[in-house]
Amino acid sequence: RIFLINDNEDNQAGYIGAIKTGKYLTEKGRDVFLVKLPRPQGSSKIDLNEYLKDHTAGELQAEMELAKSVVQLLIDQLPPDYLKAQASIQNEIAPLLLDMDEGKLLHFIKLISKKTGTTAKVIAAEVDSARIARDKKEAEEKQRSEIQVDPEIEEAAAALAKDPQLFRKRLDIINDAGVVGER
Repeated sequence: RIFLINDNEDNQAGYIGAIKTGKYLTEKGRDVFLVKLPRPQGSSKIDLNEYLKDHTAGELQAEMELAKSVVQLLIDQLPPDYLKAQASIQNEIAPLLLDMDEGKLLHFIKLISKKTGTTAKVIAAEVDSARIARDKKEAEEKQRSEIQVDPEIEEAAAALAKDPQLFRKRLDIINDAGVVGER
């Protein structure tokens, strides 16, 4: 488990950065939680250093116990209507669920279906769709990386690279093109 303790500020910059980092780590298979530090009355910002000046490690531990996972925070932000939430589910949440173990996956599917007023089957279909899209993208990238170079072109390039007169020939071509004073 990873706990991200970002600055709690009026402009939400720390929260936005923590969500971005949390999404990345979640995609990599980590359980990521965001700790929201309580801001003192009248203050526009607090960070961990400031928090620890006036609070104990036990109080920080209590805040960590209240922390929500990145996926839970994203689910909490969904509108209560599936059709309005669908784009966020497809683009923000489903990609985070793809490599989760079945228990966590079912847990989050249930939370999303409850939040959006649809069935778990519909949400599972969104996750499957995201998985198919990811697999297709990975297959296309793999295919692109396996494209074979024409052996004649590869042989000509190797000969060119080994030519001891390469730079001289390049200069001659540039001079023949009418460029002057570039030697």
